Amino acid sequence: MSYETQAKGGSIVSLTQEQKHQLNKLRDYRDEISYSLYHIQRVLRDYFPEEYAQAYQHWIPQIVTALEDNPKWLNRGVHNMQDTLNKLQDRDPEAFLPSDHIKGITKVIT
Repeated sequence: MSYETQAKGGSIVSLTQEQKHQLNKLRDYRDEISYSLYHIQRVLRDYFPEEYAQAYQHWIPQIVTALEDNPKWLNRGVHNMQDTLNKLQDRDPEAFLPSDHIKGITKVIT
């Protein structure tokens, strides 16, 4: 079922409870990826500095920018996961509460 189900008068219907639940799960998955990336980066930086330098130049920024906008690196695509979450949340602003802890994690990564 589409979250853009039209109600009478052409307005968009709020997300169902199940859709809200799944939206929150998507956000949790994004946060888990970011948290894991933070720890991967720490291991590489502390124990494998040469590999860290290469990862930092190549795939770390790709993952970070795929998850959210990050001013440190140019985004490698026109749409990232945070854009998707924002679009879904715009359908129903009460679907989940804002969270800033992902920003704190990526600040450490960058």
